[in-house]
Amino acid sequence: CVPTPVAVDAEGSVIFGDKTKPRLIPGHGAGVVPDLFQPGLEDDHVLVSDLDCVVGCRRLLHSEAILAGGSSGGVISAILKLHEQLPQGSNCVAIICDRGERYLDTIYDDVWVSEHFGDVAHLWQPSALV
Repeated sequence: CVPTPVAVDAEGSVIFGDKTKPRLIPGHGAGVVPDLFQPGLEDDHVLVSDLDCVVGCRRLLHSEAILAGGSSGGVISAILKLHEQLPQGSNCVAIICDRGERYLDTIYDDVWVSEHFGDVAHLWQPSALV
């Protein structure tokens, strides 16, 4: 069993060569490539949208009762995007690196989510989690 590290970054972050664009979720993505970045340490990378971060956070809350921050929601969404490619019986490890209390007025606020993304609550309801 050989680990396959996959990096997760925001759409609009320049770390993996995407063009910079405004992002709604603070702390996720970068406008400049950090000096510490070493290309090639990851086997792959996945770009996630702000909506992906919201959906990942809400799914994690509904299915595991974990109040995670925006970048952690992005990690969960990246796993969901990749799950079809994972070999049967694979173990997957996610690093949940931030807490969600700073996002109570945004990611976890139904009005804020609706104003920015429209009617998307169905994306994290139990029927969508199967």
